[in-house]
Amino acid sequence: MSDLKTFLKVLEKYNYPNSSVDVPTLAKLSSYNIDNFSDDLEHTIGNEKTFDFIRNTFYKLGLTHDSGLKINLGGYAGELGSYIYLIINDIDIIKNPGFDEGNIWTDYSFGDNLLIFDGESKTLDDIYEDVGLGELGEWDELLDEINDACVDEIYKKTGFFILMGDQD
Repeated sequence: MSDLKTFLKVLEKYNYPNSSVDVPTLAKLSSYNIDNFSDDLEHTIGNEKTFDFIRNTFYKLGLTHDSGLKINLGGYAGELGSYIYLIINDIDIIKNPGFDEGNIWTDYSFGDNLLIFDGESKTLDDIYEDVGLGELGEWDELLDEINDACVDEIYKKTGFFILMGDQD
């Protein structure tokens, strides 16, 4: 557990969770196994304080505010300049025996967004309105790509894997 305390000091020094250096890199620099982060927190400070720590981390990132956190989608969904604001409405810590990633379930919604395809800018609502019955699979793929971008960005900023639960 002393590794956790050292890692938390490193995070604090780098203005966690608003660091310019991603959390997995900070973990590597401090020789901390980031895969154990939420479990180590829970074993050290307990379930309730771990929940509070995660909720406070998301708050500091702006994830729980009305506007949310801007997630750049270029490379995932759409071209460079594409973005979506992720808003986390609720969280829960769940245990998945044998499954290390994604123990923080999120109830989320999307805020302001813009996706660029072939130089044309559209919102998610615009894209959805244009989806025909034969294109629902493509719509689902787009949402999966957006969710992947969100999960990756939250992991880089916090060290936590989230599960994208119900979208409002």
